[in-house]
Amino acid sequence: MKTNRMTTTFTAGALVLAIVSSIYGEEKTAASATVASPKAAAPSAGLANDWLREQNQAFTPWDIGGQVRTRYEVKEDGGSFPARDFRKTGVDNDNSYLLLREKVHLGYNAPWFSAYVEARDSSTTGDDRNPNPEADPFDLHQAFVTVGNAKQFPLTAKVGRQELVYGDERLIGNGDWNNLGRVFDAAKLRYEDKNLWVDAFSGRVGLANDGRFNVANDYDWFSGVYASTRTLVPKQETQVYVLARNTGAGSPTATTGSPPAAGPSARDIYSFGLRVKSLPGQWHGWDYAAEELAGQLGSVNLGGTRLDHEAFAASVGGGYGHFFVGKYVEQSLAGVGGSTGADWLYVQATFNFQENSRSQAHL
Repeated sequence: MKTNRMTTTFTAGALVLAIVSSIYGEEKTAASATVASPKAAAPSAGLANDWLREQNQAFTPWDIGGQVRTRYEVKEDGGSFPARDFRKTGVDNDNSYLLLREKVHLGYNAPWFSAYVEARDSSTTGDDRNPNPEADPFDLHQAFVTVGNAKQFPLTAKVGRQELVYGDERLIGNGDWNNLGRVFDAAKLRYEDKNLWVDAFSGRVGLANDGRFNVANDYDWFSGVYASTRTLVPKQETQVYVLARNTGAGSPTATTGSPPAAGPSARDIYSFGLRVKSLPGQWHGWDYAAEELAGQLGSVNLGGTRLDHEAFAASVGGGYGHFFVGKYVEQSLAGVGGSTGADWLYVQATFNFQENSRSQAHL
């Protein structure tokens, strides 16, 4: 006996944005044509690093910095955990709060070795959620070492607590919009030359634990190979990947069985896909992207019953942008200044498709 569950979603959207500021296209005068461009300033390493390196060159390999971020959110029927967001409950279910996040980091860079440590403190004020999924007092966000020098040898290794960011972050990202973010206790090996780079990694996702030191999820392993090249197709970045997520029944994030009494379940999900995107400025204002052309295979074990998992998704988009350069922009680039402004137009269309299916077999 076999039953099937299938869901299909399709969305399409188009966005047209036009900003018109003022007149452009005045004739270039002889005076403006003869103005020499100023010498480009060296890129800043940050206020603290710039000041320290001015005091003593011994600080050159060191990287000291931090970040303070705040955001206020207002949610109508936003829910108080564990109630789901934006679902009416018949009672006051609104929630408004201030998110606060502070980070400090220390890094050291040598020709063949680098180290990086970053601490994070996340909190909220006026939040009704309890427990709060976006509050985690002072904790270790990143701590890793990198061995190798890609300019001298194509292989480098990175080991420790680190962020993994690939593509448009639809499948793999650091979740930076969230007040906590996402990190992995992982090892990553990279091969890189002038034509391509290839990453092979394996690790466990970090779990926030309010009031305690954050640890990795021992029951949830995430591994993959991700490759990128800009030479296979001219004027385009082409990326391919194979990903594996293997979750044990003991994982706090494991799927809950049906009925709930079945308890958490193990799952093994394998994803593979292609991502292509035009390189900036290569198509005379046009751009395109097939952000994720992905498929999934695997299985989920719910209460002793095995479900075969199959899914695929696609996100394709394109657009056109044109920057009308006026006298102000021309003179600003030459270090003269001006006030006539410029016109800018961008048009974009995006199409998304997704289908999931699971088949259940009774043995």
